[in-house]
Amino acid sequence: MNPTARRWRLLLLAYPRDYRAAHGEEILTTVLDGTAPGRRFLAPREVVGLLVGGAARRASVAAATHPGRLWTEGVHLGVLLLVLANLGAALEQTWAPWWIALQALTAVAVARRWTTVALGALVLSALQVSRPLLLAGTGLNGVVPFLGPAYGDWAMLARWVVPIVGMAVLALIGRDLLVRPRRRSLWWLLLPTVLGAGMLAGGDLVDAVVILLRLGVEVVAVVGAVVLAVRAADPRPAVALGVFLLPGLAMLADERTSLTHRLWAVSLAVLLAMVALAHRAALRHQAPT
Repeated sequence: MNPTARRWRLLLLAYPRDYRAAHGEEILTTVLDGTAPGRRFLAPREVVGLLVGGAARRASVAAATHPGRLWTEGVHLGVLLLVLANLGAALEQTWAPWWIALQALTAVAVARRWTTVALGALVLSALQVSRPLLLAGTGLNGVVPFLGPAYGDWAMLARWVVPIVGMAVLALIGRDLLVRPRRRSLWWLLLPTVLGAGMLAGGDLVDAVVILLRLGVEVVAVVGAVVLAVRAADPRPAVALGVFLLPGLAMLADERTSLTHRLWAVSLAVLLAMVALAHRAALRHQAPT
């Protein structure tokens, strides 16, 4: 198989496994026939078209089970992104190995949809980070061992409260097998691991590169969510980003500067846009009456 064919076959992973088994060779033959002889690189437009087609097919498969599954999978993905962000932050705190282990366990449990384990780990994390608020004046701060960081404001607690609420809602709704979200691959854990390892490498240049990389990932995520909602009728990334933005809104609202107020307004506008796009995309999967 030539390199171009291998690249196209790799892109076919965007489609569900059953669909690839039934139509993968047909799609591959079609795109190869339309590829100019000797061309080594894939055209961006064709790549985007294939990825969007795969996302549209995956959304159709999920909606065929139950339209509500598009929303539960979006919420589940949003919760996963939040706990992965918490894991990435924990990896920088090398003085707290138990805290890193707890956040890693939380990420694995959320990804694999081990609801009880995930909720237990999230509650334990929330109690740890809020201990200055909960144990203030009790004399227990020096008695109860520290597992990790602790914060003196309630806004920071949103990074764990939002996942707790999300997993609790999914646990209740997930009793209906038709809307239960699918398990996510553990490959997702590579994202915070790579970014966290970059910060541990140290140095101003490395830190700047990692920060820019994170910003780039966030921008690509927003653009990708818009494209998938509009072109692929897949609301799940937009729902996930909406969930992911909630703790940030809580933390920005706790600040009292004009800059944070502007950032809060921008974040709220993005959140509302994601919800609107998700709703519009989900409507396209509703059966006509």
